[in-house]
Amino acid sequence: MSELRTLHAEIEPFDTGRLQVSSVHELYPVHELYYEQCGNAAGKPVVFLHGRPGAGLVPDYRRFFGPNAYRVIHLTTGIVNLGNLDPRFKYS
Repeated sequence: MSELRTLHAEIEPFDTGRLQVSSVHELYPVHELYYEQCGNAAGKPVVFLHGRPGAGLVPDYRRFFGPNAYRVIHLTTGIVNLGNLDPRFKYS
């Protein structure tokens, strides 16, 4: 039986921001990507994609990768204005 692994120590991102993304679907016309980078800025890059709009990133996601070895880039979608969201849009 394999031994359970624990999460790495808590860390804070060294960079965060939002990237506006062009329209890709008529039901979801205005959106952006939120990103944060954590770990070693000179480390091996890892991209962690989080789906489902509006769910956001959980701080524990930063603890999945060794912060000394990896530069982790977390991405998640974010709705700019929920009031402008087409009512036909359904969350998966």
